[in-house]
Amino acid sequence: MHCYTAFVALLSAQIVSALPQSQWKAVSGDEVVRAAVAFHQPKLAEAEALLMDISDPSSEKFGHYLELREVQDFFKPSEGSQRKVLRWLEDAGIDLSSVHLKKAAAVLEFSAPVKQLGKMLGAGVHVMHNDATGELRLEPTDHAVPSAIEDDVEFIALAPSQKTGKTKRSHAVKPVIDTLPPPYKLPVADDLRNCSESWTPACIRKLYGVPLGTKAAKNNSMGLFGYGDPYQPADLNQFWAKHAPFIPKGTKPKVKSINGAVAEGEPVEGEELLDIEMSYPIVYPQTVTMFQTPYSNKGGIANDFLDAVDASYCKYDGGNDPDLDPTFPVFGGFQGPAMCGKYQITNVVSISFAIDEQTLPRRYIQRQCHEWMKLALSGVSVLVASGDRGVQGAMQCTVNPYDKKKEAFNSLFPSVANRQTV
Repeated sequence: MHCYTAFVALLSAQIVSALPQSQWKAVSGDEVVRAAVAFHQPKLAEAEALLMDISDPSSEKFGHYLELREVQDFFKPSEGSQRKVLRWLEDAGIDLSSVHLKKAAAVLEFSAPVKQLGKMLGAGVHVMHNDATGELRLEPTDHAVPSAIEDDVEFIALAPSQKTGKTKRSHAVKPVIDTLPPPYKLPVADDLRNCSESWTPACIRKLYGVPLGTKAAKNNSMGLFGYGDPYQPADLNQFWAKHAPFIPKGTKPKVKSINGAVAEGEPVEGEELLDIEMSYPIVYPQTVTMFQTPYSNKGGIANDFLDAVDASYCKYDGGNDPDLDPTFPVFGGFQGPAMCGKYQITNVVSISFAIDEQTLPRRYIQRQCHEWMKLALSGVSVLVASGDRGVQGAMQCTVNPYDKKKEAFNSLFPSVANRQTV
C-alpha cells in the first residue's frame, strides 16, 4: 500500500480520536449485554514449531499438512481453563444457559446485566454506548482480568458486533491521485532485451525458470487479495495482446466479493491491475481468483478477508477490532451482516497490500498472525510483498512523521529482500 494511503488512514484516525467524548455515554445497569472471555492458548508455541517442520524440505514432516480438526486442537482452550472460567461465572451468578463456548475461536461468550458485569470486572469498569454509531464497548479498554482466572484468560471484552439503535456511516475515503506520470512508451519485446527497463511476465518467467503451463486442475486457482482498487477488463485485454498473447481475450479473474466490494471499475492506483497482469501469465492456464475487499480508512487490513474464508476467525480471540476494521451497516453502502466463512480459500494467496505493523496494536497483529499460521498448517501458502522501496518506505515516509528527531531510515523496521539505491 502506498504511503499516501497510509497517511490518509492515519489522518482519519487522528480526526476520529479528536471527536468529543460526549458521544459515549454510560449504559443503564439493567441492560443485558453479551461479553466474551478470550482464553490463553498454551499450544501456540507447539503449533509454530510444527509449522517450521512442515515447511522444511529436510524434515520428515515436510508437506504433512493438518486436517481442520487437528488445526483447531492447537487453538482450543484447555479443559482445566474452561472449567475454571465456568466456575467463576457460576459463582458470580451468571445463568449458565447463556454461555456459549466457541472452541475453535478460544472464546467463551455469556450474557449479563451491565451492573453485574461491572461487579465481576472490578470497580471503575463501565459499558459505554456511542450515540452516533450505536456501538457498545467496555471502558477502560485495558481493564485487568480478575485474579481468579488471570492465569487462564487473555482478556475480557464485549462480544463483537454489538450495537444498539440506528447506525449511520459515511462513505470510506479513498486515496486520490491528482496527477499521474505520462505513459511509459519504451518499446517492449518479449525477447528479454528490455528487462532492465520494463519488467514483464516474460522477464519473471526467465528469472525464475518458470515454463509455460499446459494443464489446469479444476480444484486449483491462484488467489489474489484485493483492497478497494478496481480494475478494467479492457486493460487486461490490451495487456494480454501485447505481453501474453497465449491468454485469450476476455480472460479475467474469478471474483469473490467480500462485504459488497466492487472488483471491476475505474482503478484508483492500479495496484490490483498490476497484480493480475503479472500473475495470470505465470500460472495460466490455471485460473486466478480475486478476493475483493472494500477499502477502509479505519487503519486495519485483511481481517474481513480472513473472516470470509474461515468462520472460526470471526469470533477468534474476541473478534475484529471495531475501531480498526469495517463495521456494518454502512450508510448508502453494504448493509451487512459481515461475511463469515462464505468462501473456500485457494491453495495459494498473493497479497501486495500492507500496513506498517508499528501502526497497529499488538493484540491486532498477534491475532492475525495466529490465523496466518492456522492457514499455513492446513497447507495454504500466503505470499506477501515486503514493500516497494525497502527500509526507506514508499515516497520517503518516515517511520514516525511526528518525531523530527528521527530520519526516514530506521534499522528496527527492515523490509526483507527489498532495497533501493539512493
